[in-house]
Amino acid sequence: MLRLCRWYRSLHTHPGDIVVADMDGVVVVPRRVAVRVGQIAYQELVDDIEGRRALYKEPGLPMDDTVRIREAPDVFFERLGLPDPNTSQ
Repeated sequence: MLRLCRWYRSLHTHPGDIVVADMDGVVVVPRRVAVRVGQIAYQELVDDIEGRRALYKEPGLPMDDTVRIREAPDVFFERLGLPDPNTSQ
């Protein structure tokens, strides 16, 4: 059951919108921009992992699963049949 405080009562969602929630809050992503938001989120994940890898490597800490290399964004987008947002079209 989703409980919303009064401030959120004016929030409108539509069929196909994506609702993501965790302990920090709730985000509603309109369907029309969901693919682009997903592309940006994946690129942010890759950038964060690269930054964390550098922080682990500098003091010689062992690499763990939080810094595991995932697919490069262009490979990931191609596998899903999505355009690579980093190339001009």
